[in-house]
Formats: sequence, C-alpha cells, structure tokens
Amino acid sequence: MLIEIISPPTVRVILRVYFIVFLTATTWLTKKALHCRAKIRVARGNSISVIDNIRADGFELFTASWGLRSLAGGSLSFFTLLLLYCFGHTTDLLTNYLVVGHKIQARCPFNRGLVFDDLKPNRFSQWNGRPVSFLQNAQLFAVNNSCKYGIYKKVDSVTSFCPDDTDIIGSWKCDYTARSIQFAAGTANVTLVNDLYKKGALYQNHYFEQSTTRNLMDSTFNHMVAWSTSASEDSDGTDWEVLAAVQTNWQKDQPVQMDTLKCTLDAPGASNTHRQMASHYDLRGWLPTFQGLMYYGTNTSAVNDITDQVAMLLNSMVMISGGNNYLLAKPVTGEDQTQGCIKVAAYVPPVMIGLFSFVGGLFLISTFLFFRFLLRLRRIRTDLDLEQAVVKELDSIPQDVLEWAVLAAREHSASVELRIVPRLNAAQDGGRADDSLLIGQEGAPGGTAEESGNLESGSRKPIHSVQLQGKEEPVVTAEDLRYFKIGCSPPIPQVPNYNKHN
Repeated sequence: MLIEIISPPTVRVILRVYFIVFLTATTWLTKKALHCRAKIRVARGNSISVIDNIRADGFELFTASWGLRSLAGGSLSFFTLLLLYCFGHTTDLLTNYLVVGHKIQARCPFNRGLVFDDLKPNRFSQWNGRPVSFLQNAQLFAVNNSCKYGIYKKVDSVTSFCPDDTDIIGSWKCDYTARSIQFAAGTANVTLVNDLYKKGALYQNHYFEQSTTRNLMDSTFNHMVAWSTSASEDSDGTDWEVLAAVQTNWQKDQPVQMDTLKCTLDAPGASNTHRQMASHYDLRGWLPTFQGLMYYGTNTSAVNDITDQVAMLLNSMVMISGGNNYLLAKPVTGEDQTQGCIKVAAYVPPVMIGLFSFVGGLFLISTFLFFRFLLRLRRIRTDLDLEQAVVKELDSIPQDVLEWAVLAAREHSASVELRIVPRLNAAQDGGRADDSLLIGQEGAPGGTAEESGNLESGSRKPIHSVQLQGKEEPVVTAEDLRYFKIGCSPPIPQVPNYNKHN
C-alpha cells in the first residue's frame, strides 16, 4: 500500500505509536483477564499457586522465572505475555525496516518558469542566457527521474520534475546515419567537412566547430563537430531537419573518427514555432554550446549518448523560441496549474498490513476476554452471595509488584497473631488461618514432611530459620513460593514445625 499524503518518517512514527499503544493495552487487558480468572477459581473454593498469580512483563519474565525456578504466572500467563513482549519488539523492528519511501509519479503545483506558447514564438532562439542551462537541467531532471525529455508546455526549476504525456508537446528524435567514419590523422577541418557534405552527411549550409591545440611545433584540432539545416533560408516556413557530425576520439596521432546523425522533430503542438525559427541563425549561434556538450572536457572522448544529447539541445532551442526566452511566466487562468513530478510515498508492505490487523485483533480478543471474565466474576459474587469479608479478600488478591508489596506491608504490619510463623504454628495445633490470603500447600493427611522423612510427599518444604532480635523467624526464598497458595480463609492442614529445621 502506498500512502501519498503522509511522509514515510511520519508513517513509521504513526505505526510505531499504534503498535506500542495497542500492544501495551493488550498486555494490560490480558493480565487483568488472567487475574479475574484467578479470582473466579478462588471464589469457587479452589486455591491457586502464588507463582501462578505473579504477572511479570518484558525481561522480568525471565528474571522472575529464574528466581522462582518455575514459569512466572504459570505456563499460560508466561507464554502469552512473552509472545506479546516479543511481538512488540518485532513490530518495532519491522516498521523501521519495511516501511520505506517509494518514488511515484504525481502532479505538483507549478509556480513560475518558462511557459511555451506556439502562437507567439520568437524567431531567434537565444543561446547565451540562463534559459539554456535551465531547460537542459529540466530535461536531465526528467531523465534522472525515469521520465521523458522533450519539448514541454511549461517548465520550472524543481529537481522532482517528471513530465507525463499531458506535459510533453513532442521532441526531436536523432538517429545515427553512419558510425566511425575515418579520416587520416592531420586531415584539415575544411576538407573533412566538405567530404561529409559530399557523402550526404551534411546539408549545403553547414557550420562546424573544433578545439585547437597550438604550440611551437604544430597546430592540430580535436573535438570536431558540425551541423546543418535543411531549410534554404531562415524562417522559410518549412519543417526543417538537422544533419550533424561528431568526432568521437581526440588523439591527434590517430585517424579522426566521425559519427553522423539525422534529427527530425515530432511535435505537432510546436509546428508553428518550428517553421518560424531562423534555423541558420540559430544553429550558427548554438554551435559552441553543441560542441561543448558533446565531450567530458579537454582531451576526452565523446559522450556515450550523442543522439540523446543532440535531441535535448534542439528541444531547448525550440522551447526558448516558443517561450520567448522568459523564465518568470505563469500559466493563464483556466489552464492546468500543475506539472508532472516525483513524490516520495510511504510504502507499507502487505506483511505490515497483516501485523497491523493482527495487533488490532489481539486487542479486541483481550478486551473481550477481560469483560467476559469480569462479568463472570461479578455474576459468581452475586450467585454465591459471598460475605463481605470474602469479597474483600477476593479484591485484595495481588497480581503485580505494587499489589504484592501492599500485601507484604499489610502482613508485616499485622499483629503477631496474624504473622506467618505463628499462624503456621497455630495451624499445627488445629487452629484456623483467619483472614490471610497465603496458606500452606495441602499434604498427606495425618502426617508431615518431617515425620515421614519425605519432603516431596509432605505438606510443605521446610524453610530454614534465623534469629531476629531473639525470635526465630523463617527465611522464605523465591523458590519457596511454589509451596504457598492463595485462597479465601480455608482451613490450613497440619504443617511441620519449622523451628526444628536449621
């Protein structure tokens, strides 16, 4: 898909913001949906592992899982959040790599420049003004932008100029008539030109130009060019053609090699200008420009595209005549005020469109699941007619770091009777767990891990204790969290006496 009205960098920013916002929202909704799912299980009298209710994001998924020696949040939560995390980075990289700028042909406003008027041409085409380089550059811009050179209705100086068929009146067309005609080294220029005329390579009225090298010992030339018009005289009202010859080599001690060509005009919209031009006067005046454009500089071979270069030069000659050598013109009211140009459009490949849709789909699915579990939780609360204390316990089930920190602070600041170790000891004596969310894992009835000597089949893994201000309290590591469960005030089974383990 190509987007023309927005630049490629802006499109990339928009896509990146879209992916960040929607994937972040999807992650949040997914965590909330999983949290509601956990609350539903607890409300129905089941218990869930503490580890299964830890929601981590990004790289914390790995660090938390490493510390827990288990998948943080359980398999479903871990891989879902991991997928969203990886997907977020993938979309960001692909957006920067795949969304690029593509050049397309479009229409751009025309400000001012040369406007061609075939009804009011100037007989004489000026060869020494700014319009020469202006029009030559315009045709080169068009070629560089993969468009056509030619005689244009209007031209300005923008480098993005790329005319379409509505902008082009026509063009000169040049073809070779002979290649590499050789003359002996040192042949006089007049002799060479007259011989070309006798061979039909030039018309009778021809004009030539060359570069001359002079020193004390010899006088030689190179870069020889010549051209001629088929018109018998200036402005005779005929559709005149051009015969030209260009020396392709430059070495003075080698035979002179000449390429000859014939140029004709195919531009019905410029026929009046063409017929009124003073072709003899113009070719004679434009001769040095013609000679200079055929080479790369002093003592160099001819350019590779001689026919195209001659055609573009003749196009400029006609446009200057038809545009009255004026570069500050504007189209009259009612005429097209635009011209062909190249614009850089943002290319969004199908894979990015697919990712765009997929992320939107994930967001909708996560939204649906969140509201589905939320409504189920509310319905369960209503159907089971839970006590206010139980509802409060459900609402305080922790999920993220902040909620777990609040729970830890609440447990720490509670009275001695509500702290973990005394509660476990009370449970050992047949007591209950009051309102704490954290309960021990149920073990084999009638026995403990210490009594059976089998920690794996016992009620809990023993936790080493330390002395704190004269009291002995358990040291709970991240690995020990797997032996804790979350439930709403269930009875706690008998557990081993942690004070016996060191």
